[in-house]
Amino acid sequence: MTKRKARKVKGPKKLAKQIHVSYEGYTVSASSSIEIIDVDELDWNLMFSRFVSQRKPCLIDGVMPGLNLNIFQPHLLNELLDYGEALEVEQKINGGFGSNVQRLQMRFEELMENLRTGKGDLYLTTQYGGEDENDERKEEEEEEEEGNIENSGTEGFDDNSDTETCSLVSLSTSFHDDFEDLDDLDDLEKPRLFIQPPLCNLSSSILPSSPSFLDKLAIQQVNLWLGAARPTPLALDPLKTDLGVGNCVPNGTSSGLHHDHADNLYIPIHGRKRFTLFSPQDAPNLYTQGDIATIYENGVVDYITNKNAPNWRHIRDDGAIIGEVCRWKLEQQSDSLSETQQKLLLEQIKEEDKLLASFSSVPKVEPPSFSRIPPALLHIQEVESVEDRARLHELSQNGYPLLSKCHSLIVDLEPGQMLYLPAGWFHEVKSYGEESPEFPYVHEAINYWFEPPNGSTSDRPYEDSYWSEISPYLLN
Repeated sequence: MTKRKARKVKGPKKLAKQIHVSYEGYTVSASSSIEIIDVDELDWNLMFSRFVSQRKPCLIDGVMPGLNLNIFQPHLLNELLDYGEALEVEQKINGGFGSNVQRLQMRFEELMENLRTGKGDLYLTTQYGGEDENDERKEEEEEEEEGNIENSGTEGFDDNSDTETCSLVSLSTSFHDDFEDLDDLDDLEKPRLFIQPPLCNLSSSILPSSPSFLDKLAIQQVNLWLGAARPTPLALDPLKTDLGVGNCVPNGTSSGLHHDHADNLYIPIHGRKRFTLFSPQDAPNLYTQGDIATIYENGVVDYITNKNAPNWRHIRDDGAIIGEVCRWKLEQQSDSLSETQQKLLLEQIKEEDKLLASFSSVPKVEPPSFSRIPPALLHIQEVESVEDRARLHELSQNGYPLLSKCHSLIVDLEPGQMLYLPAGWFHEVKSYGEESPEFPYVHEAINYWFEPPNGSTSDRPYEDSYWSEISPYLLN
């Protein structure tokens, strides 16, 4: 019998040229392991000095004060959340999640019933509101008069993943006037608009606004992640150039390899997670969908707006969209700006609008912050078949040779632990469902996203007042 061999796979012809890499944070070596710290030892000053300012991930033993994981167990969620509106739910594509495809509209109780009956191809992630970015921007451009500097369009952080981000800056103008009417309310009465559905009906006594050891960071979003993962062996097709792996991983489901534009505190509630981490220093070797322009000192990654990222809007190192910062300065600081400074800000806004308009007809593409590397290549040692492991190694060497230059950090996370992950750190999240009679193989987590800090001291984690002023009632 003739042995079937995998065909040689050609990788991308070239990666983005002239990437400006300024990253100065923690990097991974062959001997690195995740630092573990007890939650009772943490306060903001320690967290900032050892992890936040160093841009260093850490595993935290224990759960943030005020968050009781027991009441968030799957069989209690329907009653606890009491959320009746439609949600956007991801559907598994090519064996995994994280693809930029149309989401399903589904009520929470319907999702829970699907999970209860063992349906494993659905995944609840962060909620975007269902608007198509291109259509929304086109409508706004049609309505906007020449010279009007109102907020236009939404930014390009459409990272549909286990830890994806969606900035709040697009809310700044629309909520500004509403918040002026709320100045007299106590903090507990003010709306927590950063809490995403279906968690948004919960009070702060059930779901804290922010952990005390990160409370100097500007909160961006709080999300619920909920799905199911049956243990299924990886099946390869040697006749296909990519072995037919798609987004599959052995005995779990994958988020796909990607990075976020926010600092992340990830809290598993049910089931287990395995994070495969790469530092921002490795970004040029990780075959991103978008073309990288800049990797800032704190690890935040900015992209080139082109056909590979047609909706991308350039960002600062604190994650703020430069065009929105220009609008903010014109609105809030116009009295202190010279005529020349105002003109320069307006020119920046017009240049961005012109650039985005030039790519408005480009079809929707995968988020720029996702890697094209099949996640199975990060789990080769977990594959049982020696022959299949050899095939995956060949695929990695021929298709993604730069991956061999990178060092990864493996972090296994379970309920009762938390992971702090700085912005810009690439991560692939493998989910393992927990076997139970009522909800078989369900996995569940909550995460907190924070705007990435760019300041040098714990007293001033951000260099300017943008995040503290742009949406004060969205912050803790």
